[in-house]
Amino acid sequence: MAQHSRVSNPIPWAQKFLLTDTETLTAGISMVVKKNIDGKERKAIYDLRNDTSIVVKPADKGGATVILNRETYTNIALEQLMDETFYRILPQNPLGEYTKELSYIIAKFPQPHKDELKNLIPTSPKPGVFYILPKIHELRDKIPEEFSDWISFAKEYKMTPPGRPIHGRL
Repeated sequence: MAQHSRVSNPIPWAQKFLLTDTETLTAGISMVVKKNIDGKERKAIYDLRNDTSIVVKPADKGGATVILNRETYTNIALEQLMDETFYRILPQNPLGEYTKELSYIIAKFPQPHKDELKNLIPTSPKPGVFYILPKIHELRDKIPEEFSDWISFAKEYKMTPPGRPIHGRL
């Protein structure tokens, strides 16, 4: 019977377990935080973060971090947006209309599912965010194999990586 009460009302049991477990795990541990970078490195990160002339993004593949001149990044993004195969300027924001249409579709569902599906209707829809992830792996493929330092080669010849467009939320 005690086992059943735990399952039917798990919150108090879980809270008690977590508190006890946390106390056991943290017993005798000091909360001194050690810095893993020195002051110069911290300042360099601060300066990069606040430099408006550059854009720092993760690479599309490989886990690298890419630093691009802001003008170069903007040109890569505009090149993507100018491709009329995928993008066009809309006469108005369609989000309100899409929300109405979604509501209409969900209203047609049978009752057991309708209530669950109503949670999919956004209460205040916002447009997604567009940004570019540099495809440096494609840049590497364009450089002759005899150049082991391909990053220096790309910089010297002012080669720009193509961008992968991302539409989503940040």
